[in-house]
Amino acid sequence: AGPADAERVPSLRDRPGNWPPGLDVVALRLPRRSMAELGPLSGRWLCIAVVVRHPLVDTGPNSSTPWQGCPCSLAIAGGRLLCAADLGDLAGTAAGSAGAALDGGGDARTPAMLLCDVVVVDVLKVTSKKQAPEVLVFYLRGTPGGEDQPGLVLHFRAGPEAVQAFVRRLRTAYPIAPSKPAGGAGAEEVLGEASAAVRE
Repeated sequence: AGPADAERVPSLRDRPGNWPPGLDVVALRLPRRSMAELGPLSGRWLCIAVVVRHPLVDTGPNSSTPWQGCPCSLAIAGGRLLCAADLGDLAGTAAGSAGAALDGGGDARTPAMLLCDVVVVDVLKVTSKKQAPEVLVFYLRGTPGGEDQPGLVLHFRAGPEAVQAFVRRLRTAYPIAPSKPAGGAGAEEVLGEASAAVRE
C-alpha cells in the first residue's frame, strides 16, 4: 500500500467518528453481545465505523465528521444486520494500542457493544464511490435525522474484495432491489438488481 492508500484509512479512536469526543460511551449502556453471537470470524467483516447514527447519541450533521472511527465487526445473523465494537478493542484504542485493536475481531467470549442492530429489510440502500471502493454507506429505515442521512459509514479493513463479499452476502439475505441510488454525486448503488457487481 502506498501513501495514498494510507491516507484513505480512517485514523482510530475509541468511538465512531461522528460521536462527540466528550461522550461517555460506556455510560450509554448500549446492548451487549458476545463476539460469538455475531457468528464465526470467517462470517464477519472487520471494519472501522466512521459514522453511526444512533438515537442515544446527538451526532449533528455528517458533513462535520472527521475521517476517523473505531474498530468494529459487521455481521448478518438471524436476519439482522449487526455492527458491534469489541469493548477490549475500544479500550486498546483509547490507550493507544492501535495494533491490538486491529488484531482480528476479538475473543469469542469478549463482550461487544452493539453500535447498530437492524432487520435486514430495513436496509434501504447501500452505496459506494469509485474513489473509495473500500467504504460502504448504508441508508437505514428509522435513521435519526432522516432516512436520507447515512445511518452507517464503514471502512472495510480488508479492502474492496471484502466489500464485494459482504454485498454478495447481503443480497442473499435481502434479494429485493432497493429503489434508487442515494448519497450524492459519484455514488453507486451496490445492493440489488440495479448493479450486477460492486465495481467494474
